[in-house]
Amino acid sequence: MRDVREPNLIQLLTLYRLGSVSDLTLGGVISTATHGTGVKHRVIAGYVTEIELLTSSGDIVKCSKEEKTEIYYSVLSGLGAIGIIINVTLQCESAFYLLQQQSPATLDEVICLDMFSILSLLHNYLFYG
Repeated sequence: MRDVREPNLIQLLTLYRLGSVSDLTLGGVISTATHGTGVKHRVIAGYVTEIELLTSSGDIVKCSKEEKTEIYYSVLSGLGAIGIIINVTLQCESAFYLLQQQSPATLDEVICLDMFSILSLLHNYLFYG
């Protein structure tokens, strides 16, 4: 995942979601339903548009929502049971930068917040204890 964190400098694209751990393979992230943060977004496997995999019989299979859909949906979050993912096409968006703002608050202050309003305005919101 470290390799896909940097925006594609030629096309200026990036992924919608990135997990917080970068030492994972893209195939592993897709196979285990890895997610980023935010209530409005799918797991990373939800942004896969096409997958090519090597099956246990040695066949190379291409699948998508439109072609070989049973295999496609079985591979997403399938823990590697269907085969080895060798190529993936991902839905991307224009590259962007995130602004991080941090502020201390007491538990009472956090409990009194209107979280639905906050979450509708922000890309993500994290609490640390």
